[in-house]
Amino acid sequence: GTMALPMQYRFELERELKCNFRHGFCYLADSTFQYGIIDTLGNWFIDPLYDRITFGDDYFVAFKKGNFSKQIAFDGHIINDHVVDGVYDLSYNITVYDEASGCNTDRAIINPNFFVYAMYDRYGLMNKNGEFITLPIYTGIRGLGPNLFRATLQDHYSEIILDGKGHVVSTSAK
Repeated sequence: GTMALPMQYRFELERELKCNFRHGFCYLADSTFQYGIIDTLGNWFIDPLYDRITFGDDYFVAFKKGNFSKQIAFDGHIINDHVVDGVYDLSYNITVYDEASGCNTDRAIINPNFFVYAMYDRYGLMNKNGEFITLPIYTGIRGLGPNLFRATLQDHYSEIILDGKGHVVSTSAK
């Protein structure tokens, strides 16, 4: 019934009231609302650098917007520093002539060379070899062609055009 650790941490009530120590660790936020892991003595085991931390049975997953999540073992070593939330097909439209109707029609083509990956409500571009072309810093990515993409910026309105290497395509005439 005595206080074991001083109240020096920030709490999100709906999350922290359910939080207790697991495997000798507890996730908590510092004064800037960044999450880390403390041990049973109240020492930071993982510095508070993350937007969210979840526990697995054998490891933590630490999330940071605009970057990859990290899978961290209970001994502190990084198991995987490129954890993503999901990988999705990219498609783009082509116009084809429909002989039956005698009209041009749009048809969606799934791009076999590129994918969108998701990371904590942000998206990035990756190639068919699983190589990350961009960081997960966009709120959406859509295909325009086999090597051209529309990436929506974090204001959810502005867009840029990316090529297959993740470079912004210039719209100015040369």
